[in-house]
Amino acid sequence: MATLLKWMVLLDKQSWDLMPEWLRPVPSQLTTPHSAWIDRIPWPRARDYLIVHPEITLDDFAATYSSGFELNWPYEPSSVLLASSVNGNGTAESVTNPVYEEHMRQIRNWTVGEAFRHKFPELARLIDLDSGQDCATSISGQSIVNHSPR
Repeated sequence: MATLLKWMVLLDKQSWDLMPEWLRPVPSQLTTPHSAWIDRIPWPRARDYLIVHPEITLDDFAATYSSGFELNWPYEPSSVLLASSVNGNGTAESVTNPVYEEHMRQIRNWTVGEAFRHKFPELARLIDLDSGQDCATSISGQSIVNHSPR
């Protein structure tokens, strides 16, 4: 998500290129006015659906989504950070495990819980479609680096 937010601030090619392809805005995000919270949903088809269905509000969506949203990390939580060095103050410094970073960049590792699936079955279906692919949506040939986020 940090890569998306960086691009939204800088609107440059370098930050665009750092985003996983599935996190890049889909055409409807650039052409249709919509609530900003939708831009932070990882699944491209779900973002499209939410833009077309403005009756699904953040208040309606957030509680169910945030309580069941997860990254399926199969290792111990302690393996997310690695000790890298000890600074001049004697304090250990950590870095994010590159295996974790790569795991996060794969949309197939993100999911939603059963309560969300029950409340929003069509969105759950679209999420499953996106999660079955490395990139569900491509905007090939279309430069959108200089578009303003909504």
